[in-house]
Amino acid sequence: MKTLSIFVASLLFTPFFYCQTISNEVISSVGETHTNSTASVDFSIGEPVIETFSNSSNTLTQGFHQTQFLYINLAEIDDSVNIISYPNPVIEELTIEIPNNEQTLELLIYSMEGKLLGSFEIKETLKINFSKYTPGTYIISLKNNSELIKSYKIIKS
Repeated sequence: MKTLSIFVASLLFTPFFYCQTISNEVISSVGETHTNSTASVDFSIGEPVIETFSNSSNTLTQGFHQTQFLYINLAEIDDSVNIISYPNPVIEELTIEIPNNEQTLELLIYSMEGKLLGSFEIKETLKINFSKYTPGTYIISLKNNSELIKSYKIIKS
């Protein structure tokens, strides 16, 4: 009787719990849609074959079928900028040097959670007091007019 009541209770409460959801999207590097007057073809790389069956009231698609495309642009970062940071790991003061730099750049310090902790301007040399930061890993990003030039990690011990 106890087993039966647990089974019935689990059937009653099952609709209220979800382990995962299924969304109608594919994360892929390449894909397209081609349409003409007689047919339409959707594809993405990594999806070799799909098949669709339909009748008057239902359509069944095997494989992935995208209803929309989300394109992510990955910009290349300029590696020609030579940045010297020392000491790493830092204890009190971090020195950052950009030899032969003629323009003022923006240097940003982020926590590993993505929180902006500091913003500085640098042309050739900058000294940053790191004693106020807790021990951990930080991301240093160097930007020129909001364009990312370089990002790297600094460890605070």
